[in-house]
Amino acid sequence: MENKTKLIIQVIFKNAQILDITGPTEVFAQANEFLLHQDQKPAYTLILIADQKGPVTMSSGLKLVADESFKSFNNPLSSIDTILVAGGNGVYQARYQEELLAFVKNRGGKLPQNSLYLLGHIYSCPGWTA
Repeated sequence: MENKTKLIIQVIFKNAQILDITGPTEVFAQANEFLLHQDQKPAYTLILIADQKGPVTMSSGLKLVADESFKSFNNPLSSIDTILVAGGNGVYQARYQEELLAFVKNRGGKLPQNSLYLLGHIYSCPGWTA
């Protein structure tokens, strides 16, 4: 039986905590590497997405490169297996990025409410319900 490669979307934004992005990326990369050593295909494909394609400055000053923008990403909703949203001080500005909020809300489906500030903001916006 052939296993489908899981699509993991990582939402990044200016001043996000880099470890929130690179930590999970390394876990998925190590899992893929393990599978390759077992003569199996990788289980995960990761995409970094932001308001624009290209470099995004993290809170540390280092830059990560977004593969896609919220507008350019055109995979069907059914193709996404997981959406990870970075944290850090950047969430205070990210909560005003309408495209980011709409992407997570529309593509993420029924995410459980939790204590993350950004996701909390998404679910507390007038007219938006979980």
